[in-house]
Parts: sequence; C-alpha cells; structure tokens
Amino acid sequence: MSSSASPTLPPEPAAPVYINALMFNTVGYLFSGMLIFLMQLGFALLEAGAVRAANATNITLKNTLNAALGMVCYWVSGFGLSYGGGNKFIGSSAFFLLDLESLGFTEAFAFCQLMFALTSSTIMSGSMAERTNLVSYCFAVIMLILFVYPVVVHWCWSDWGWLSQMGYIDHAGSSVVHATGGCAALLGALMVGPRIGRFGSSGQPMSLPGHSTVLVAQGALLLWVGFFAFNICSGNDFTQATILGHIAITTTLSGAFAALAVLLAVKAMQRRWSLLIALNAVLAGLVAICSGCATVPHWAAVIIGAFAGLQLLLTSHLMVRFKIDDPLDAIAVHLGGGIVGTIGSGLFAREEGLVFTGDFSQLGIQLLGILCVCSWTCAWSFLVFFALRRAGMLRVSEKAELEGLDVYTHREPSYPEFMGMRRDPDELAMRPTLFPLAEARDLNA
Repeated sequence: MSSSASPTLPPEPAAPVYINALMFNTVGYLFSGMLIFLMQLGFALLEAGAVRAANATNITLKNTLNAALGMVCYWVSGFGLSYGGGNKFIGSSAFFLLDLESLGFTEAFAFCQLMFALTSSTIMSGSMAERTNLVSYCFAVIMLILFVYPVVVHWCWSDWGWLSQMGYIDHAGSSVVHATGGCAALLGALMVGPRIGRFGSSGQPMSLPGHSTVLVAQGALLLWVGFFAFNICSGNDFTQATILGHIAITTTLSGAFAALAVLLAVKAMQRRWSLLIALNAVLAGLVAICSGCATVPHWAAVIIGAFAGLQLLLTSHLMVRFKIDDPLDAIAVHLGGGIVGTIGSGLFAREEGLVFTGDFSQLGIQLLGILCVCSWTCAWSFLVFFALRRAGMLRVSEKAELEGLDVYTHREPSYPEFMGMRRDPDELAMRPTLFPLAEARDLNA
C-alpha cells in the first residue's frame, strides 16, 4: 500500500449502536426529569421558610397542588401545544400524549419537559404568598400550564416556532421558563396587593420576615443541585460529552459569582453579610445562565452571573419603591434574572453574539424574543387575575390573613407546639397567637 493511500475510516454505526444511544438518551431524560422534580421540594422549603410560621402549611399545599394540577394540564394540552405539529404560533397535535405511547424516548422527553412547566408555574406562589385564595392560585396554575406557557415553548423551542426559526437562543429557559413565571408572579402580586402591614400609613416599607432562614437555605441549595439537571438535560443529546461538561461549568460559575458579587455589594453598602440575599443571588445567577449555558464561554458566565446578582438588588428595591409586595423576591430572581440571561446570550454567544461578531442581529432577536414572551404572559395573567379579583376570589379575608392561613383555612398549623391555642366558646377552633406562653398561662388559670 502506498504512503498516499486514504486512511481507513471506521464503519458506520450498526443498529445496536443506535439503539444503545437511544436508550442512553431515554434514561438521561428520565433521570434528569426526576432530579428536576426535586426542585419542587426546593421551592417548597424555600417558600415555607420565607413566609411567617402561620402560613407555612398553606404555601406548602400550594406547591403540592402546583405539581398535581400542572401534571394533569401538561398531559392534557401542554405538550401538544408546545411540540405538536401545526404552525409557527401554536402546536395542534399530540394532546393527551396520544400516538406517543409506543415511543419511549418521546415519552421520556415529555416527562422531562413537564418538569420545566412545573418550575415555571410554581414561581407565582412565592410572590403571592400569605394573602392569596387557594382556589384562585389553582386557576392561575391551570391558565399558565394549560395554555400560556406551552405557546411560549412552541415559539422558542419547537422546530416550527417563529422565534426558534429566527435563531433565538434560550437553551434551558431563562425566558421560556423563568421570565414567563416571573411575569405571572409580577401580575399576581400587583393584582392581589400587598400583605396587611407590609407598608405603613405613609407608604414606608415595614419588615415582615419569614420564620426560618434554615429552611430557605435548604431549599435554595436543593434548587442549586436541580439547576444542573435543568440545564444539562434541556434538548441535549446525552452522548455529547463535551457540551454537557461545558454546561455544568458555566452553570457553576454563574451561580457562584452571583453570590459573591452580591455579598460584597451588600457588605459595602449595609455593613453586613446577608445569607438571604446571597441565596437569592445564587438563584438569579442560575436563572440567568439558563439561556446561554451551552453557548457562552466561561468568562462570560462569570459576567452574566455577576450582573444577574447585582440586578437582584436593583429590582428588589424597585419592587418596594412601587409598593409591590413580593415576600420571596421571586420577581427579581426569575424575571430580572431571565431578562439578564436572555440579553447575555445575545452579547456573548460564541458564534452569534455581538462581542464575537460585531453584529447586532442576534442581540436584536433576543430583545424581540424576551419582549414578546413578557407581553404574552403579562396580557393573559392580567386577564385571569383581574377576573378573579372582580369576582372577589383572588384574596383571602382580612380575618384569615391576620389569623394565619394554616389554622384559618386548613386547621393544620405547621408548629402547633409553639403557636398556642385559643378556646372559642362556640367551637374548638385553633388560632395562632404572638404570645404562646402568656396564652398558655391564661388557659391554665
């Protein structure tokens, strides 16, 4: 054989190799979906710790109902509107996952996408905590997962979607998942109004702190773990080791630098180290990197994370300035972080971003996309919340809010041994008190 002979090429993969790859991807989506579902536990812990003790049961039930209702709604129409064939605006097939029952890989993909939908809808519960009627919250979840969120997914992630065909970059949902949920949270907080006592008679903000920073930390750290699966599994081929490793590193860097930037900023401005702000900054950084986790270099992930963390401080201040009561800063974390991440992809994506190409085209596409996503979600959220408010269903009564929803609505206090008991002459009713020891002395007298 002459030295100029062509090199021997490997044979084309045989059928068993394809089957193994398909099996590998199926298992990858199923396992990632289960890890992402654990983010629901993270949200439940985070929100339970961030509200006052008299409302912890209520917020946990909302997270449970979010999961149950969301699963049903996504099965009914969510996946079909998201990925079913149709037009550039909306899908029109695969409702109830029909015709997919023999396609294990597609069912695994649908299972994973369901968990993304649950993440988007659960964002609302935090911003509307402690004063929202449970039934109204259920209506909002149904609205979001049954119709609003799937349309956004179709635009951005489906092969038929108009933003997808324009080259819109949102790998794991900075806009699709988090800005959508953040917009619904913003409209919900606006329409339901602030909690009693959140703002004084002259409009000054009053502190209504949550009851457990430990629960908040546990929830946030569990969410941090979930974000690795969240970003890695989003539309990826699990046999592409290079891109999966890159996503893991960019996700790590963005969350870490968001926390560090905010910790230093708060220390410089307020002379203190804040755990709660640092945890929210981590989440904002993780939200922001979702969009470009597969396309931006490591150093850009650092910048995106730092900016996402710092915008948290500004957005949170603006919420208070405009008297929007968000007990968890969910709007600043998810909407603010989602916007930063979406714009960051337009700047730093390695093949399309402005920094690398000098071309504003991709940045323009990103701005158009986030504007349309936010406008769509805000419009539908306004209609639903406005209708619920006009019907008198959106907010609980003043008595329920003052006494605490755990006992008033559920009769299941989270901490019965610390809350004290009051005897009602007409019925045995439990009510929380701020002075359990004094209450106990009165009962024993």
